Amino acid sequence: MKFIYKMRGISRIYWGILLIFLCPWKTDAASFSGFRQPEMKAVYNKPAKVWESEALPIGNGYMGAMIFGDVYRDVIQVNEHSLWSGGPGENPDYDGGHLGTSAENRANLQKVRRALQQKMNEFSKNDAAHFNSTGKLITKDYGNEEKDGIKPLIESLRGAKNNFGSYQTLGNIEIAYNSLVIPDVIRFDSDCDNINNYDQRVDKLFDGNRDTKWYADKGFQQKFPCYVAWEYETKQKIKSYSLTSGDDVPDRDPISWNFYGSNDGKRYLLIDKQSNISFESRKKTLKFPLKREVSYKFFKLEITGVAAGNMTTPPQLSDIELEYEQLDEPLEPYSDYVRMLDIDNAVHSVTYKENGTTFTRECFMSYPDNVMVMRLKADKKGKISRTFAITSLQSKKQISASGNTITMTGQPVLHKENGLKFAQQVKVLNKGGHSEVVGNKKIRVKDADEVILLMSAATNYQQSMDEKFDYFSDEDPLTTVKQTLIAARVENIRRFTLFA
Repeated sequence: MKFIYKMRGISRIYWGILLIFLCPWKTDAASFSGFRQPEMKAVYNKPAKVWESEALPIGNGYMGAMIFGDVYRDVIQVNEHSLWSGGPGENPDYDGGHLGTSAENRANLQKVRRALQQKMNEFSKNDAAHFNSTGKLITKDYGNEEKDGIKPLIESLRGAKNNFGSYQTLGNIEIAYNSLVIPDVIRFDSDCDNINNYDQRVDKLFDGNRDTKWYADKGFQQKFPCYVAWEYETKQKIKSYSLTSGDDVPDRDPISWNFYGSNDGKRYLLIDKQSNISFESRKKTLKFPLKREVSYKFFKLEITGVAAGNMTTPPQLSDIELEYEQLDEPLEPYSDYVRMLDIDNAVHSVTYKENGTTFTRECFMSYPDNVMVMRLKADKKGKISRTFAITSLQSKKQISASGNTITMTGQPVLHKENGLKFAQQVKVLNKGGHSEVVGNKKIRVKDADEVILLMSAATNYQQSMDEKFDYFSDEDPLTTVKQTLIAARVENIRRFTLFA
C-alpha cells in the first residue's frame, strides 16, 4: 500500500516566527486612551553560546535561522522547511511505516478504543481514587496493557520506524574576522576509512564538530599502523595539534601514533611521536605542543595502537585540530555589546565598539522575497574586513565559491539520486574595499564601508496529494535559488525600513 508522504516535524523556529507575525502587538489607541504598548524586544549583553536557550530566531515560514551574535566569529544556523531525511527519497517503496492495510488499521483502532473505554469504565466504577475511613488517599493504576492484549494493537498502529527519517538542519553561515579563518582541508586519504557509514568517514575529523566522529569500522584491515592523511591548499604554520576522543567505546581510542608533515605528499618527515596516551573521558580533547614550529602543506596521522591492546579493534576519533598561525592582525577587545531581537519589526541586531569604531549587524528574513538579508556596517569608512563561509553537517554536499557567491548543493546522506536535493547560496555584496575568493569555498572582504548578505535556500520537494506519489520535482533547486536571489536585488531590498 502506498502512503501519501508529507513533510513533518517543522522546526519550532517557524512556529515562533508565525506567532510573531500573527500576534497583534500594537494596541488600539482608541480602546486604551493614553496607553502605549511597550516595545517587544529581547535584549542581551553578550553573545549566545547555546543554540536552544540563547541563540535568537528569525524566519519567514520557508526558512528559519538561529543567530548567535558572536563578535569575532558569528554563526547563523539555517533551516529550510522541507529538508527531511528518510521517506521515499531513501526507499521508493516507503509506505509511511504502516504494518497493515487501511481496513486492518481501522479495525485495530476501534478495538483499542473499545478496550480503553471499558478499562476506564471499570476503573471508575471499582478503583477510582478515594479517601478511606482514616482519611488516607487510596489509589490504583489501570493495569498492564500487555495482559489486556491492547499493547500489540497499539504497536501495530504506531507502525515501523524503518526509513522514517528526521527533520534536518541545512547548515551554518559563518562570519569571521580574517585572522580567525581556519584553512580548508582540500583532500583526504586513509587506508582505514569507514566503508559502511557515510556519516563516520575521515572528513568528520575536520568538520569542527565534536559530536561527529571518524570510526574505521570494517575499513580497518586488522593491523597497525593505519593512517589518516590530509592536504591544504597552501602551507600551514603550526606549533601544536589536538585530538578529541570518540563518543563511546574507550577501547577504540588511539594510545600511540606518529604525526608527519610533507610539502609534496610523498616524502613525509616525523613531527611528533606519542605513546601510552589515555583519554580520560568521552569527547575529551588533548593538546600536544610541538618542539618547534613547522610549516607543511600535507599532514599524516599514523595510528600504531588502540586502548584495547589488540590488532582487531578499529580506531576512532571525533576531531583533529591544528593550531595555526594567525593570518592577520591580533584581535582587539570590544565593549558596549548589545544583542537584540526586535520582535515588533522582526529584526535581529548586534552592536559593539572596538578600537574607537561602532559596528552594527542587522538581519531579517524577507517573506515576499524569500531571502535572508544581513547588513554589516561601521560608523567609519573602510572598517569592515570579514571572511564569509557556509558549513554544514550534511555529509553528502558540495560547497564552492565564485565571484561574490558561495554555493552549497547536496542531498540527505541516504537519499537516492532521484530523491530530495537541496541548494543554498549566499551573495556577499561589499560597498568599498575589495573581496576575493579564498580556498575555493570562502569569500574574504577587506576594508569595506558596508557589506550586505543575501541568502536563499530551497529543495526539490513537492507535495503529492494524489496517487502519483511524485514527491520530488525535476527542477534543480539551485535554479530556484538563483532566480530568487536575482529577483531580490539590493534595490528592491532597500524598500525595507532597515535599509531606508
